[in-house]
Amino acid sequence: MQLHVATTEKAEQAAMDASEALGQRTAEEVAKLVGDHREIAVFSPDIAPGQAPSFGAQMDIFTKTLKKRGIKIGATKLMPGGLSPLVLGARPPASAYVALLEQAPNAGAIVSFVGPPNVSLEEMQKL
Repeated sequence: MQLHVATTEKAEQAAMDASEALGQRTAEEVAKLVGDHREIAVFSPDIAPGQAPSFGAQMDIFTKTLKKRGIKIGATKLMPGGLSPLVLGARPPASAYVALLEQAPNAGAIVSFVGPPNVSLEEMQKL
């Protein structure tokens, strides 16, 4: 029984470490991308506290890294349903992205942790 517990703890720690590394790297690349814009908008799943600890860790490191690089999150939009819509392949409607852009008109980028909007290529170009 001890071996199972130790293996589970190691797996959980590995997932946490990977999520933190992903959050940091994402923030660093976003900072390079936006350059002088210094503001972004974020689209994220609506996660209840304790529901997805590794995602929480990823977002925490992402936010801290952005702050160190002088990047402000101008607006955040949450996709309801937690991780379920992501697992099921749901994509947010274009209207959700438009609403996010309206909340942060000076954003140099939208960082989406929920995938691309559910739009055609022509609609994406209009966005």
